[in-house]
Amino acid sequence: MDKGGMEFRKLYYPGPERRENVRIYQVLPVEFVFINEDTSAELSKPCSAVIQNISAGGVLLEVDELNESWKDGLFSGMIKVAIEIKLPGIEQPIRALARMVWFSKLWKEKDKKEKYVMGLEFVDITTRAQDLIREYIISSFFKKP
Repeated sequence: MDKGGMEFRKLYYPGPERRENVRIYQVLPVEFVFINEDTSAELSKPCSAVIQNISAGGVLLEVDELNESWKDGLFSGMIKVAIEIKLPGIEQPIRALARMVWFSKLWKEKDKKEKYVMGLEFVDITTRAQDLIREYIISSFFKKP
């Protein structure tokens, strides 16, 4: 299945839906950095990327590069992702700290190269930021195409 130029393969989960929040499939710009949970030190320089979908509980982040030696740290929560999301029509960016729930390497035909996608769950986000995300999603459903 193709969603916005991304070929999703082997990402279909046949079990019951476990998500608690409504999400919208929309490409949005983000800035992010990997953070060491113990020291709060930045492990990477700030990077630009896109998210493929968003909910009040998390995002699907698409990145060009991922240090695969960090996999264990990312899965254990020792490495987190500090993310800044720019929602259209909202002046201030949404800031959150997230943990990686899953990741996969995918071929992006448009760019003729592999990309990484990561399912991120917010672990530190304000209630106001979550409300702004919900409002954005709801308003997106009512916009005329």
